[in-house]
Amino acid sequence: MAKSISQLVTYKYKNKAIDNLGFFISLILISVIILSVSSLLFFGLGTKDNYLSSGDIFGILRFTLLQSLLSVFLSALLGIYVAQILVSIQSQRFKSYFLSLSSVAFVIPTVVAGIGIIKVWGGNGLISYFEFMLGSDQNIINFYGLLGILLAHIFFNAPLFVRIFYSCFESIPDNYLKNAEQLNIKGFYYFLLLEWPSIKHILPLLFGVAFLQCFSSFSLILMLGGGPSSSTLEVAIYTAVRYDFDLNSAAILAFIQLVICLIVLIILDFFQNNKISHIQIKTTFPHKRWVQNKSFRKIFSSIFGLILYSLLIFLPLLMLIISGLNFEIINILSNDEIYFIFFYSITISLISTFMTVVISWFIAEARTNIIIQNELDYVQFFKLKFYNISILLYLAVPAIVLGTGLFVLFKGFLSYSYFPFLILIFSNIMLCLPFAVNIIQSKSIYLRKKHDRLCLLLGISGLNRFLTVDFPSIRSVFGFAAGISACLSLGDLSVIALFGSQDFQTIPWLIFQYLSSYRIKEAACVSLLLIIMCFSLFYFFSRILGGENA
Repeated sequence: MAKSISQLVTYKYKNKAIDNLGFFISLILISVIILSVSSLLFFGLGTKDNYLSSGDIFGILRFTLLQSLLSVFLSALLGIYVAQILVSIQSQRFKSYFLSLSSVAFVIPTVVAGIGIIKVWGGNGLISYFEFMLGSDQNIINFYGLLGILLAHIFFNAPLFVRIFYSCFESIPDNYLKNAEQLNIKGFYYFLLLEWPSIKHILPLLFGVAFLQCFSSFSLILMLGGGPSSSTLEVAIYTAVRYDFDLNSAAILAFIQLVICLIVLIILDFFQNNKISHIQIKTTFPHKRWVQNKSFRKIFSSIFGLILYSLLIFLPLLMLIISGLNFEIINILSNDEIYFIFFYSITISLISTFMTVVISWFIAEARTNIIIQNELDYVQFFKLKFYNISILLYLAVPAIVLGTGLFVLFKGFLSYSYFPFLILIFSNIMLCLPFAVNIIQSKSIYLRKKHDRLCLLLGISGLNRFLTVDFPSIRSVFGFAAGISACLSLGDLSVIALFGSQDFQTIPWLIFQYLSSYRIKEAACVSLLLIIMCFSLFYFFSRILGGENA
């Protein structure tokens, strides 16, 4: 009987060193997070001081769930609407540019995006200017609060929904579309019979990821919430710790958020088991697809949808660039302290990026060694789940909880001057890990299937195989993963919001400080510089280090 590939091929590097390192690293990551959460719960629940009543906590939880569900629902509706419009457009170049520009929202820092949204919808924004031109003395739109939060979450989530739904709709066979026109299937029945079957399998996973992002959102809520009535669990934890040092309330809120996020992660893991997460998403299709004839009503609806999407997604990006080009940039560039903050932020970002890529490679290879086998025993099955938990657990644990818990845990062992630096690097690694691991692993599985037999026959293994066979092929995904990690690390505000001070500042914290003192022009200038820096780092890692095929 012929042997399977997993029986013919031993481990990639002749021994289990990679597996052991991957397991050891995952164990450390999980242990640190568990210890941080446990320390906060232990010390927090052990204190009696509690400034939040049960009614306050219930109100915060209700608003958190409300804004999360509304954000996901509205983003999905807009995503379906715009994806339908893109599929009906013949120009491949227009669709390529449209999707590429939409992808900017994936890497732009949240604090920067917040300024762009304020410049459009805020009190002195573009919409307010048009209201004044129409003769209104006061703002008709109450931006700060639920509306501002929804607009910000739509800004980040709608492009993701558009990108994925467009790919799904493009996969519908042409003969289905022709039959639908011949049978005069339109409107809701067209969606129900043709489009819904193409997206229903990806919706649970997509909704779950978007819900977790909105549920644990911090920077946007802090900037656009507008007050205690629009506070979410994570912002309430931050307020309780930083301003009141109310560890009891922080522990209760953290426990509630942890339970809800873990339930969502368990549901996501169930859909991962059903292979839903392995659906291939493409954004461009070279062939010219057949489309239905458009009526005047359809053309008007398409124009309206593209204008609405541009107003919500593209206009904040444009206003951010325009507002950043003001005379205050001269003062910013002539301030020596600004250069130190930029240097400090870049240093943290580069260290976080390097460690993220290395850790991600070890975990990705360890997971790949398990995934490529045809049958898994109980030990391998639980090891795979263990790896999954190590890279996804940070989604369930608020960054503020992680930072506070580690501060409580190590306050007697580490100097406070070093602690914020270390916790920020660890937080950045955990933030980038889910993206980097999956980017690297997708290529690693492909290379294992492609090279294992050949390397076995030629006797190429160990470091020699990595340098001569694997690295030239995987270099591009290393660069792409590093570029994504650098952008995320450079623009994160979560942990620095807890430990930021005059002696410890990063670029996002500086922007937030400008916003807090209503220095919008300075904040816009620094935000523009941060965008330039993010794209420079992304280009450097993905194109220069990753090569032309990145």
